Amino acid sequence: MLFNKATKNKPFLVLDIGTEAIKSFIFKKDGEKIVILGSSLKYFNDIGVFDSWNFEHDVVKKAISEAVRDTQKEAGFQTKRIWLGGSFLRARVVFLSFSRKNHNKEINKKESKAIHQTITSEFRKKVSQKFVQDYGILPQELEFLSSEILETKIDGYQVNQVLGYKGKKLEFRALVVFVPRYEMDKFLKIFKELKLKISNVIHNAQCPIFPFKTDNEIFLDIGGNLTQIFLVKNRILEAVSEFKNGGKDFSQTLCKNLSLSQERVRFLKEKYSQGLLSDPVRKKVKGIFSDIAQNWFENLKSKLSNQTLIASNIFLCGGGSLLPDIQDVLEERREEIFLGQDTKIKFIFPKGLNKILNSSIVKINNSQYTSSILLSYYEKTKNF
Repeated sequence: MLFNKATKNKPFLVLDIGTEAIKSFIFKKDGEKIVILGSSLKYFNDIGVFDSWNFEHDVVKKAISEAVRDTQKEAGFQTKRIWLGGSFLRARVVFLSFSRKNHNKEINKKESKAIHQTITSEFRKKVSQKFVQDYGILPQELEFLSSEILETKIDGYQVNQVLGYKGKKLEFRALVVFVPRYEMDKFLKIFKELKLKISNVIHNAQCPIFPFKTDNEIFLDIGGNLTQIFLVKNRILEAVSEFKNGGKDFSQTLCKNLSLSQERVRFLKEKYSQGLLSDPVRKKVKGIFSDIAQNWFENLKSKLSNQTLIASNIFLCGGGSLLPDIQDVLEERREEIFLGQDTKIKFIFPKGLNKILNSSIVKINNSQYTSSILLSYYEKTKNF
């Protein structure tokens, strides 16, 4: 797949396509700063499309079109250069090791190239095998977008590259970004119809979502139907995974129990998260949410069951993270996942990124935008 190369210092529009909504904003680089010029958020269930033979396609297309229109209107100019991210993308951290036969010889350019070709193929095989097990999607149904080396070791010593080194045992850790082909084709068709050009397709794991200084931490991006997990050990991205639970599960439970519209449920959830409900109503909502929160935690626990976790911080972002029930269940049951009792739970809001990432974010402090805004800090690293 070919994408147009990004143009330096020109405004770009970021589209973050989630399971429940689309976040959109226009940014430009001003020296080392990222300046947000306009933004928009569109929920899919707010998009009225009727009498359509292709309902899902038309809903997504209209949501993208309206998000782009409103963002450009607020920014005061148009751009059709798109940086695309979203929950339809997948990423995995993969580890590979092997031994060299001629370990007393320095690795020259020819051998280095052969090594990188081999590990690229092997990383993709590992990802494909795992994804078949987890989701039943066959290797030929996956499209690989990028592979980035996170760590390289020769005989246990960390190096920047293998070229010019001697050694027997080679170890590589890489981040592989991919997408089910039918998902990518669906969005490419919509962008073509809207005459929008994709300049970059970016997974959150490729962004500086780990700007904090502790050695071991976990990031949870809790969206509508999906919770993404990013595990950092010794300041290196150790694992990326996800499970199908998020804020929408809480919304659907409220709809079912209180017979409310989606709009009313969203309003009630916001007031509940802000602590603005009366005590009787708050207690009723909390009771309704109890089982859903416990189920969410069980899914998180299952995803992390093969990890030994000593995390300094649990960082939360995404619209679902604002629900007090998520924080409560993490506080109450964190010892089931994390060793030690010093783990702190923290929220990442866009304004909190200002100082850390030297940004200038205008009119945005919605946690739903945190991971979206981090996409604008993406700097393409060299693929292998």
